[in-house]
Amino acid sequence: METLSELFEYQLQLAYSMEHRLLVLLRQTAAETHSAKLRKALAVHCNGNLVQIKRLERVFRMIEKPPAARTCHELEGFIRQKEEFERLGPSRDLRDWVNLDIARKIEQYEIVCYASLHNLAAKLRLPAAVKLIRDNLRDEEDFLFQLKLQSPRLASERLVPAA
Repeated sequence: METLSELFEYQLQLAYSMEHRLLVLLRQTAAETHSAKLRKALAVHCNGNLVQIKRLERVFRMIEKPPAARTCHELEGFIRQKEEFERLGPSRDLRDWVNLDIARKIEQYEIVCYASLHNLAAKLRLPAAVKLIRDNLRDEEDFLFQLKLQSPRLASERLVPAA
């Protein structure tokens, strides 16, 4: 790899893979989440992921490359963390708390990825790609904000600090 164009394509592939993998993870997490508000937020974002995938496919067409996925090892790490926690047999309330925590971590990672992709698209003078990527970035920022609103609710709803 030697050019910004190649780096852009590489990062686009990572984002594409990430969104596809997250679609599955969001559905699974929503299904196992007890909090109705968190479950709804996850389900809504799942629909947003489909829109984000379509935007990324449009960017692939703009650069005349077929949509391709590349393993996103950071996301796989979050998934392994979630699986390890599940093996510990958490209560449903703690499961909701950890699902929220992991979702927030993933959103922050996605924001960093899309910001980098946005900067590369701008540097490569791809204004239409800049707009599509910026839309995905804003979606992620909005969802992270929604997740941040969930933390106090979960804490006040059911989790009681140890005495």
